[in-house]
Amino acid sequence: MPVTISRDPSVTVLAHGPRTITDIRAGDHVCCVYETEAEFRTTVMPYIRQGLEHGEKVVYIVDARTGETILGYLRDDGLEPEPFLARGQLSILSRDDTYLRGGVFDPAAMIALLRAETDLALDQGYGALRVTGEMTWALRGLTNAADLIRYEVLLNEFFPGSRCLAICQYDRRRFDPGLLLEVLRTHPYVAVGPVVCASPYFVPPTSFYGPERPAAELAGWMRCLAEYRQDEDTALGLAEELRAIADYTVDWETWIGTDGKIRWVNPAIERITGYSAADVLAMPDFIQVLIVAEDRDVFAALLLAAQQGTRVNNHEVRCWRKDGSAFWLGVSWQSIRDLRGRSLGVRCSARDITSRKRAEAALEQVRAELGEAQRIAHVGSWRWSG
Repeated sequence: MPVTISRDPSVTVLAHGPRTITDIRAGDHVCCVYETEAEFRTTVMPYIRQGLEHGEKVVYIVDARTGETILGYLRDDGLEPEPFLARGQLSILSRDDTYLRGGVFDPAAMIALLRAETDLALDQGYGALRVTGEMTWALRGLTNAADLIRYEVLLNEFFPGSRCLAICQYDRRRFDPGLLLEVLRTHPYVAVGPVVCASPYFVPPTSFYGPERPAAELAGWMRCLAEYRQDEDTALGLAEELRAIADYTVDWETWIGTDGKIRWVNPAIERITGYSAADVLAMPDFIQVLIVAEDRDVFAALLLAAQQGTRVNNHEVRCWRKDGSAFWLGVSWQSIRDLRGRSLGVRCSARDITSRKRAEAALEQVRAELGEAQRIAHVGSWRWSG
């Protein structure tokens, strides 16, 4: 099945929306508050991979997981970590190597370590120092909530203007909700799977411990409400744009949101698949229902790539109709982004190519039969002449 993938900056640009994990840059301070291992992987693995591929030094701090688990996840994603480990571009460290380097947790000492390691990475020729750490070590009685939050506040003084970036990992199943609320207040950005949102609850370090903190929080919440309204208007505008397109095309047009759910689909879906638009919108996982099992993994991987900004053209995939018959689709995906470059999801255009695939198969069969006939004739002629 031929697939053409190319980096294409000419994506659909609309109004407001979140960024993807691959958009964060040096100076960014992000928290990942996750509930499942799958959610953790869709956030952290692309973050590590991008750093390695872009010539940055990457440090992963393990605690709840082992280093081999993380390396296995990278291999599962198609990246062999050994060459990066061998040359020192990738390091797997423990809490004792980092947060508890002096035997106790000292927020100021950890900031000094990050500053020194950033300078070292730059001296070694790397573009930045990219760090991510599992924060479960803080649940083992090795620090207190006040020092942990103080550390996160100090990071907001360190990161701006630096060549360092970080994702702090918090397992929502294990941390106290009250502490996680403070975590949201100390991180400018929050990762939810592969999507990164500006935190409306973030309090700048200059206001965090001062009497002006309530005013700073109120301003952030009001800004969040205004942006939510913009998001609603943008969603309505996008749906209207796609409806207008649907009036002039026989293709199956779909808007897939950043959560992987179909947000809108045109009426051509029923002619092509037998499912109505309402049927498809009600599907909890359209990939499991519509895509042939052998093609699902590649389809899901390409959808994720499109969510992250990679344009995908002419992907051929086998699908199921409602009546149980199989057919071929030619699919192209294009990222939908706002004016700030943040992802709103993917626009998918699909065309039934079953007739063409059957014609190609028939032609191959004819060629094969002609080739066999010519081979037999050649063998017979050789035997006769002999």
